[in-house]
Amino acid sequence: RTVIAAAIEAGASPWVYTDDNWFVLPGRSAHVEHESTAVRFRPTPVESFELLLDRVIKVQAVSDDPSVIARCEAMIRAKAQDEVSATRSQTYYFDVTPPGGNKGSGVERLCSQLQIPLAETTTIGDMENDIPMLIRAGFSIAMGQSSAEVKSAAKVVTGSNAEEGFAIAMYRFVLGRELPAQAAPAK
Repeated sequence: RTVIAAAIEAGASPWVYTDDNWFVLPGRSAHVEHESTAVRFRPTPVESFELLLDRVIKVQAVSDDPSVIARCEAMIRAKAQDEVSATRSQTYYFDVTPPGGNKGSGVERLCSQLQIPLAETTTIGDMENDIPMLIRAGFSIAMGQSSAEVKSAAKVVTGSNAEEGFAIAMYRFVLGRELPAQAAPAK
């Protein structure tokens, strides 16, 4: 309730995720189409999140206005700082999960379930919500467009998205080869 109320008060659109669905309030559609394509399903519109509160696994505050996201982040950190894990996953998304509910603990759980030593993993990221994953992995790569904070959490930095940084990282740091000339970015 506190996180949802803070998102609304800050002027952001709250999205609520449960273990099996994604919910939005009517009329608040910033990035819904983009996210629907990314996750491959549409949200369920609801008039209120009240009946979902015991099932929430993530609240995402959404706005194209950076000042709204900054205000939302400040309000949520002030009101619920010790009760949540909160980071930006995009410039227009602020994600709030239960404490410890982050990509780092996700990588640890996945490695445990698959019986893969964490030291033998490689992760790649570009946003603040990737930092817990980058610092836990055996080897970590930051994308070139990342902030200084994200870059400092990684062992190496690759090119940006515009420079085919992901492909370069996979070839150079995972496969130990250089990107083939026909696949290299144009200069």
